Amino acid sequence: MRTLAVPLLSIALLGAPGLRGVAAAQTPVTRVVYEQCRADGTWNVSCFIGLAVDGSDAVIANGVGPKWSPDGSKIAFTGTTDPSVPYSPWDSIPEVLVLNLADGSITNLTDPATGWGPVWSPDGGRIAFLSYRDGPLELYVMEASGANPTRVTHDVGFTGAFAWSPDGGRFAFASEQDGEPELYVTVEATANAYTFGHTKPFVVLTSNATRELSEAVKRRCLFLHLDYPTAERERAIVTGQVPDLDDRIAGQLVATIGLMVMLIGVQGIGKDTI
Repeated sequence: MRTLAVPLLSIALLGAPGLRGVAAAQTPVTRVVYEQCRADGTWNVSCFIGLAVDGSDAVIANGVGPKWSPDGSKIAFTGTTDPSVPYSPWDSIPEVLVLNLADGSITNLTDPATGWGPVWSPDGGRIAFLSYRDGPLELYVMEASGANPTRVTHDVGFTGAFAWSPDGGRFAFASEQDGEPELYVTVEATANAYTFGHTKPFVVLTSNATRELSEAVKRRCLFLHLDYPTAERERAIVTGQVPDLDDRIAGQLVATIGLMVMLIGVQGIGKDTI
């Protein structure tokens, strides 16, 4: 039977503070955690996580996607309900596991639901992960102990790509809710509410009715007609931006803007979809 080694999938380094990936490896690296998958010559693939220290390495868990905790004491990764069982990317039911390097214990944080792709918050107090537990693919966050799992995205076309903000208060994530891949940011977090869909921040999808939207997107949109400001409002805006502007010049500017609006025609202009 021939054993085939699949190319290395992921490497995570741990060194002095501030080290970020291979490109910053001028600082001495003390430990390297990595994942590797092997096939038995057929389509049966098993993946494991190894830890290299001072030139020697050892297999420490079955799974993929190892992520160091900020203090370097633990490793979060995707594995199976039973940590002793080999992990297959195609056949295993994924769970978020955490390995405590002090005693070698492994804790399942998402059983009996599913989860994968864990990422520690900057302070190490929480872990974000992906799951289909409520239907579509969504982003979730939980305490580092696994307590209080909270859904972050709510039917917004989440694609699975995300990142914590440096202060741990928000998420940036990719979404296809308007039919095209775009980058979004969750609203500022208050307490433990890391929600996007429930607080409903709005995004302008099309301006001046110039962009075609699918029927599925239109069903989730609110159509507004934002008309041009009146001459009085226009004058207030101009003088608010330039308080020392001469009244005569301000009046001429407002009159010119009004003339331009008349010339270009206002039919269809000012209709926004959010």
